[in-house]
Amino acid sequence: MGTQNPQRSHSKLDFLAGGGEMSERVRAMDWSTTPLGAIESWPQSFKSVVSLVLTNPFPMSLWWGEDCIQIYNDAYIRLAGREHPKPLGQPARVTWADSWHSVATRIAKVYSEGDALESEAEVLVVDSSKALVHSHFRFAYSPVRVEQNRIGGVLISAQESSDPAQVARIRLEADDALHIQTQTLRTLSRVNVMLSGELEMETLVHTVTEAGLALSGAQMGAFYYDYSLDADAESFVLFTLEGASREAFNHFPMPRHSRSTFDTCFDSARAVRMDDVTGDGRFGESSPFFGTPLGHLAMRSYLAAPVIARTGKVLGGLFFGHAEAGVFDERAEHLIVGMARQAATAMDNARLYQSAKRNEEKFRAVTESSTDVIAFCDVKTRFGYISPSVQSVLGFTPAEFAKKTLFEHLPEAMVHKVRNDLSRLFFQPDSVIELSFALAHQDGTPRHVALKATNLLERAGIEGILLNLRDVTEHKLFEEHLIEAKDNAEQMTRLKSSLLANMSHEIRTPLTSMLAWASVLAQEVPEEHLEAVQTIERSGRRLTETLNSVLALAQLEGRVIEIEPETVNLSDEAADTVRALGALAAERGLVLEFRSAHPEAFARLDRALFQRILNNLIGNAIKFTETGSVTVVIEADEAEVHVRIEDTGIGIDEAFMPDLFGEFKQESTGLARSHEGSGLGLAITKRLVEVLEGRLEVESQKGQGSVFTVAFARLSEEDFAVTGAWPAVEKIDALGDWESEVAMSSVLLVEDNEAIRQVVHRQLARLYEVEAFGDAESALERARDRTFDVVLLDISLPGMDGLQALSKLRETSEHATCPIIAITGHALPGDEESFLRAGFSGYLSKPFSPGDLEALVRARLKQRKVVVS
Repeated sequence: MGTQNPQRSHSKLDFLAGGGEMSERVRAMDWSTTPLGAIESWPQSFKSVVSLVLTNPFPMSLWWGEDCIQIYNDAYIRLAGREHPKPLGQPARVTWADSWHSVATRIAKVYSEGDALESEAEVLVVDSSKALVHSHFRFAYSPVRVEQNRIGGVLISAQESSDPAQVARIRLEADDALHIQTQTLRTLSRVNVMLSGELEMETLVHTVTEAGLALSGAQMGAFYYDYSLDADAESFVLFTLEGASREAFNHFPMPRHSRSTFDTCFDSARAVRMDDVTGDGRFGESSPFFGTPLGHLAMRSYLAAPVIARTGKVLGGLFFGHAEAGVFDERAEHLIVGMARQAATAMDNARLYQSAKRNEEKFRAVTESSTDVIAFCDVKTRFGYISPSVQSVLGFTPAEFAKKTLFEHLPEAMVHKVRNDLSRLFFQPDSVIELSFALAHQDGTPRHVALKATNLLERAGIEGILLNLRDVTEHKLFEEHLIEAKDNAEQMTRLKSSLLANMSHEIRTPLTSMLAWASVLAQEVPEEHLEAVQTIERSGRRLTETLNSVLALAQLEGRVIEIEPETVNLSDEAADTVRALGALAAERGLVLEFRSAHPEAFARLDRALFQRILNNLIGNAIKFTETGSVTVVIEADEAEVHVRIEDTGIGIDEAFMPDLFGEFKQESTGLARSHEGSGLGLAITKRLVEVLEGRLEVESQKGQGSVFTVAFARLSEEDFAVTGAWPAVEKIDALGDWESEVAMSSVLLVEDNEAIRQVVHRQLARLYEVEAFGDAESALERARDRTFDVVLLDISLPGMDGLQALSKLRETSEHATCPIIAITGHALPGDEESFLRAGFSGYLSKPFSPGDLEALVRARLKQRKVVVS
């Protein structure tokens, strides 16, 4: 139908004036969307006809063009009934679909012959005062001629009949037709009900043949069935006969050898309708009888319909006959063909049923021995079969479980998801999906099941969804226990990390004060008290080492180490570490040597972790060597770089080797313990090597020394060709008379611990101009007034913490590039890298010695001078 278009020029629509409701509807419609085109383009002759129709007091409808587009008047609204106003602008075949076959014949005749037609009175159901009533109308179909005497359309005029005799006759005919139609519907309904559930072939074929007699008006009906289902074999045998006794066919050979008269039914799978078989030329030529056999029922009218399986094979044919000619009409043919299709479906099912019955014992033997639940369901998850194992899994008998669909057994929260997943399965033949969810046991407890569903909807003989349900409750509970245990372990790790972090801060802060003041006292106390002060200092450092080891191990156990790989020259790094530990070796009277035949031995490593490995191994060698030497050797081949640490120390007993890298393991324990330490160094070292994907090996003999070797993958020159030039070692040029410029430097110290603040201030004040504050806010206010050369900033501060203070300082132009050193007691492994990434120029963990502090401040000041210069 066209859309409404109220904005029109009234001068062009004057021909629609005075027509009532339908004139207004024609005026408002957008006719450009219909085959008639825009209303402005209508020819005058057509406009005149439309005006005539719309203003006529009698029911009229104009059907225009090949599509019979409808325009009708107000009087015709009653005939349009409750469909009004939809017919306006629509093709007549849409509005009058139910009776279009007969109406179209009349319209075609008007177009072809050019003469008006008048129909007999017809019964129409019309809407009268909001009630549906039967009325009788006569219709006149008149041609409407346009230019060149061409017929452009048809005008239908309706007149309600008032002749009592005619009305009575029409009603009687209508009642008879209604009775016949009712009987037909009852017969079809009865057959439908029977065919939907009948699986015995003989019963269903007998029912279909008997119903065919009633529907077609035949005197005799039969069904011929192909037992072999072989298209090349003449094996159609009389299976059922209705309306005649079997004795009438006993003396005719079966199967019939010739069926040429009905070849179309069997070979072409099409219905055959004959008004008089005796008039068919093939009838008298078919052997062996060449006509109607003697003793055969005298049948002239025949109606035959093939029964075709889903595979396209002809299963057989329904045959109906009558002694009179011309008995079967088109209606009877449609009914019999439709019933033959229903019979084919029922016979397919019956054949599948018989086949399934033959395999039932084998199928049940398999399913009933399975511990899984095996079931078949349709697309609505209604169960057709459930194996007995459902009782052991869910507590229901198969019959009890099948009272509900699978969806009804699911928890409400799972229905939507499972329905969506299964819906995707339904549209993909032979597809498989796997799901898991909980089903309620009969006792109310949840049982976790794993479902595997296979789409067998297109498999002949199955045509359903195969379900395999496995009870995985124990497995699910085990998984949940594992997850819970993992969560608990992670929570404990977090708590441990938090505890260690707090412990680090609480221990490092007083240690820093203690070691710093011990260093100050060592320079000021009389000689006789110096040994006591040094003992305090050594004890503090030992406690610091133990704390560092415990925290490092906690980090390695608690979470994955985040590494920052870079290209590292292992030869340079080892040389630097040897130089740093030279003083310690000298204190013990040992020779510490470094040898490298490969000055450019590069690997891709985290520099900080590698330095920790070297410190641990070389420091351990110095610790356990009483006399002699410790030698660090760099060797390399094409694949690896080896760092070997050789010592002439006490060696390791072969029996202790399996425990060498264990936590808190030392060869000498208890009262016999000869060396200090926590027993964590080698455990940490081994884990760090593994994090860097390296290899750690050890060789040792008791009393003769040990050799520890660390190996990492070596970078070749080809590797550098991908990432850039061969790396060069950056060096800081000497600055000449550096010492003369030291006194000019200023230091800003921000530390909330008063004892540490005092000792650091005292230590640095000898060399620099130092200003100290206990909180960040006060320090920032002072930094606005003057520029400092270096800032020492504690992380844990009251109010604004060190990270926030760093950000504020970096926002100022005076301190944007100023060296800012982080000082913290939260010194977990990895913190240094984190603080450097945050923008600090250096990092110093508590406790630290005055020497460490001075060296770091001096290095940063020197570095800044290089950058500025």
